[in-house]
Amino acid sequence: MLDPESEYAKYYPSDVVSFDSINDTRCLVFLGEPGIGKSTALEAEFHSVRETTFANGDMALWFDLRNYSSDDRLERKVFHCDEIHEWRNSGHTLHLFLDSLDEGLLQIDNISRVLLAGLNGLPSERLRLRIASRPADWQVTLEQGFSNIWGESRVRIFDSAPLRRVDVACAAKLSGLTVPEEFVHELIRRDVVPLAIKPVTLKFLIATYRKSGTLPASRAELYLEGCRRLCEEPMKRKESPKVRGKLTGDQRLAIAARFAAVTQFSNRSAIWIGVEDGLESEDVSLECLVGGAEGGPANAVTVNLEAAREVLDTGLFSSRDLHRQGWRHQTYSEFLAAHFLNGHRVPLDKLRALILHPDGSGKVVPQLRETATWLAETNSQAFQLLVQTDPEVLLRGEMTAASHTDRAALAKRLLESFDSGAVLQSLWDVRRYLARLDNPGLAKTVQPYLSDPSHFSATRIAAIEIVRACRLTILQADLVTIAQNSAEPPDIRSCAASTV
Repeated sequence: MLDPESEYAKYYPSDVVSFDSINDTRCLVFLGEPGIGKSTALEAEFHSVRETTFANGDMALWFDLRNYSSDDRLERKVFHCDEIHEWRNSGHTLHLFLDSLDEGLLQIDNISRVLLAGLNGLPSERLRLRIASRPADWQVTLEQGFSNIWGESRVRIFDSAPLRRVDVACAAKLSGLTVPEEFVHELIRRDVVPLAIKPVTLKFLIATYRKSGTLPASRAELYLEGCRRLCEEPMKRKESPKVRGKLTGDQRLAIAARFAAVTQFSNRSAIWIGVEDGLESEDVSLECLVGGAEGGPANAVTVNLEAAREVLDTGLFSSRDLHRQGWRHQTYSEFLAAHFLNGHRVPLDKLRALILHPDGSGKVVPQLRETATWLAETNSQAFQLLVQTDPEVLLRGEMTAASHTDRAALAKRLLESFDSGAVLQSLWDVRRYLARLDNPGLAKTVQPYLSDPSHFSATRIAAIEIVRACRLTILQADLVTIAQNSAEPPDIRSCAASTV
């Protein structure tokens, strides 16, 4: 689902789901992993609807849920704005677009509660909703609430599909690669296909391959190179379209990493470049980001206002309005925040204090889950910390750099967490990621949980789902035995039989 007007449109045909193509739908939910294109698809639909509705008096409104740091502000800015009041009194239809549910500065539970309360107060017969989120952060309470408002048959949920091989080959060809199939074969040979199935990382892959004729071995290497390229792009200003600036690409990258760490760990959505009087609570002022230096000993740069503004003019950022600059893609911020911590060799005790929730649960702060997975990919101490405290977060990461030993430790700890009741997500929510646990010793780790009835049913079913996801055919006889044993609980027997 990609925007026909976007930079990806020349690569892929648009496949945005429209209300016009689905009879009697009132609410569309777009789910997708980071970088898959859900926000781009949502924005494309918004522009299309706005052009269509302009002539007949209907309205289309867009709100980015990442921009609100309090329940009151979210409620006031979205549900009590002038446009909503105008619509309520008009008799026309409102098409409401809500992006970045999963990236909100508030807890997801708080956002969901405010949204449902606000939507319940609006005339639902004249309201059409589109909302985007990452699948792991989607709230069942929201789905139920939407069904209560519009009826279950009028709420549709779509999960964005990954790019196909033909899409990747088409992208390579239209990017100027003369033999796109060689690029595709190299993706397979280097085992980086998971990076090629998302538009944001495919763009990086193609650019890297065009320049060097090779591909990075890990997601972290790819993002580092991709962000560096965005920092090297000529800056674009109205008064001077191609301003090179005084800093090197690496110097801009080092400063951008500082900005990412500040915005991520202070829970801010954008950088305010106007006067202090207009500073919003969701923003960090540019003045707060300057001072000291960044970069290595041979590449150090003073972070003053001139350097900071030069960094904000790079391809990593986009304008939110006249005085606000935000990250062009949230994954850039999440990666660079982790890159900053690793570059400054932040010790483990401080990493723990930064990323784990202060309530003592040992779980990662929800807004920092993606940053935590980036840390784990590039920092073995962080990986081991999360194995023990929040294995679910690791499972959701790409794990392209995880060794067999890492995967074995994670599988063991995940099953232990199911057995102790420490897994917060349902098995349905994590099962899509279980194939990432595959390693040569996995069958030995899983087998005791299959055969021992002293383990909780949920744990044994999780073990069976791991067997299914990783195709551990060596354990097929164990599953047959479970399926044929009338003393076993019916749900476990059924799961074993269907896996066989």
